[in-house]
Amino acid sequence: MDVVRRAVKFAELQASGKKKPSMGGSKEPENMSYQEVADQINVILNHLQSLEDPMIQQWMTSDEETLRGYTIQYDLTAANKDKLLLLVESMFHNEETPEMIVELLQLADGVNKHQLTLQSVLETTVSGLLETLSVPEYGCEGL
Repeated sequence: MDVVRRAVKFAELQASGKKKPSMGGSKEPENMSYQEVADQINVILNHLQSLEDPMIQQWMTSDEETLRGYTIQYDLTAANKDKLLLLVESMFHNEETPEMIVELLQLADGVNKHQLTLQSVLETTVSGLLETLSVPEYGCEGL
């Protein structure tokens, strides 16, 4: 994580000069300022640190395969809101407790300030389900 911290410092130092980063063949960074790069690296660093959270550690060492799977899924979200929503959706499908889901959302919010609540995630999940059911091939048009 020390390398990541040094990368953040470098990007912030470069940001003070208003220079644009050059990242080779990558698409996005050409349009990003050094400050935006530093902010993104900070999010990644926060995500890596969140993997040391007691809840995540407990899941990681659990005898339950489902909980270990959540740990892997959470790690792979890399603080991405859409991926996090997919993880929470799978937790709903597996009938996990609201308290467990809220605890995960709070941990993720500390990483990237998604401002997700149990209610907002439920609304997104139900809305997506209704959209899926309204597809003509499922024969449930007009829901």
